[in-house]
Amino acid sequence: MPIQISNPHDREIAAQIGAITMSGGGFQFVASEEPITTAAMNTAMVKAGKVVGKYKAPNV
Repeated sequence: MPIQISNPHDREIAAQIGAITMSGGGFQFVASEEPITTAAMNTAMVKAGKVVGKYKAPNV
């Protein structure tokens, strides 16, 4: 069952929820994803593209 939490401290809360649920033995897997805005994702992709463009793979 998915649980959604939205506040400035989501990462800390997600870690706490993961520790609590896994310690009880009732869950086999816990995952969390942090939402990102389109603008922030675009910035991340532009920065990643600059790094990839400069990287020279050793096998090429």
